[in-house]
Amino acid sequence: MAADELLQFLTTPGETTAKPKMETQIKLSITRMLAAIKSGDGQIVAEAMAQLDGCLEQERMTLHPQLVHFLENRSYAKALMFLGGETDIPVGVCGGGRARS
Repeated sequence: MAADELLQFLTTPGETTAKPKMETQIKLSITRMLAAIKSGDGQIVAEAMAQLDGCLEQERMTLHPQLVHFLENRSYAKALMFLGGETDIPVGVCGGGRARS
């Protein structure tokens, strides 16, 4: 799948590609990592996790606090839900509140 096709696939209906570039990169990295986990490709998993850690380190102050929380705690499925606009993200063991308002 070409990069532009992947971006279109990952873009939530009604969402534009004008979304902040870092959030798009995070979404792509998480999707890549989850696919690598499913296929058992440890090298890609490690690369994607390192890329996500780098995104967090670089952009922590510009990312939404809830997204930062999910990335810090490696709650990648929840981060992907957040980036997809989900509003009913399950509460984890940290006891946090509901999704962004």
